[in-house]
Amino acid sequence: MVKAAGYVTPQVGLHLSQYNTEWDRMPNDTRNRPRSESRVVPIYSIDSGLTFERDATLFGNAALQTLEPRLYYLYVPYRDQSTLPIFDTSITSFNFAQAFSENIYSGGWDRIANANQLTFGLTSRWLDADTGFERLMLQAAQRLYFDDQKVFLGNNPSNEYPESRRRSDYLVGAYAALTNTLGVRFDAQLNPDTRDRNRMSAGFRWQPKRLATLSASYRYERDPRAFDNPGLFRDNREADNSKERVSVTTQWPLSNRFYALGRVDYSLQEKRSTQTILGLEYKGDCCWTGRFVMQRYAVSARESNSAVFFQLELSGLGSLGTDPMNLLRERIVGYESVTPPIPETTTFERYE
Repeated sequence: MVKAAGYVTPQVGLHLSQYNTEWDRMPNDTRNRPRSESRVVPIYSIDSGLTFERDATLFGNAALQTLEPRLYYLYVPYRDQSTLPIFDTSITSFNFAQAFSENIYSGGWDRIANANQLTFGLTSRWLDADTGFERLMLQAAQRLYFDDQKVFLGNNPSNEYPESRRRSDYLVGAYAALTNTLGVRFDAQLNPDTRDRNRMSAGFRWQPKRLATLSASYRYERDPRAFDNPGLFRDNREADNSKERVSVTTQWPLSNRFYALGRVDYSLQEKRSTQTILGLEYKGDCCWTGRFVMQRYAVSARESNSAVFFQLELSGLGSLGTDPMNLLRERIVGYESVTPPIPETTTFERYE
């Protein structure tokens, strides 16, 4: 139900899963788990929001300011899932996207968390009065829990969301377009009792033209076991699995035909690079593009893996070699293909 000033979206869903496994073939498995299991979980939610607008100014320029409150209620009854296998499910970080989602787990949903919770958020934007370009955005959110958490990935809930927490961490974020081509952002997750940071990220992105972008970011994430007790590892720093890293990515033209690609992730704790991507793209005269990409990434504290991608793309005919496009889109911030995108066809393309 959508109106100009707001919306209400009620939703009812039913998740059905069927597992057929062969536990008896697994060595050292003595739990006698059933080979066939099913799970039925109803999911109820209601999402609502309002948008208020007013004329304002930003640094002396005419602007349109919005105020956007949002409420999201979610109810998922508890189902015992302790005997179900876990193939590709993991716990997600608490962020603005996850705060308004149906499950705290991602992947194949081998676990569906019980929920009786209300998330409220507030966003304010300053838009250019003439063009609608977003110059500044501020947002905050928090979640309230009315039931204890009962579904976990493993046997150690301390590595996941606290069982009996009644309110989540604060989420705060800000984005500012300093110019039409340069933007900066800041996000943080703060402990509501101590005001200590549990997660924080900051960065900038500069994109002066198409196929030219440069970005850098800093990210800190406290060990989840210390979210509610920031001093947990004060006397034993070696047990602290907090993460702190710096990332730099770029796509930059070297000439009219050559383009350089790169990404470096550097861990401040380990004092080493955890991922490096270097690549070159060459755009042919009319109908072909060549790509060469090298990737090296850490798989443990002492070991790293390497991968090499080489692709020859023939316009309209497909490509030869190993496709690196998904890697580039996911890891290079703002990456765009040097091949002009093919316009999508419509039902009116051949209309006369």
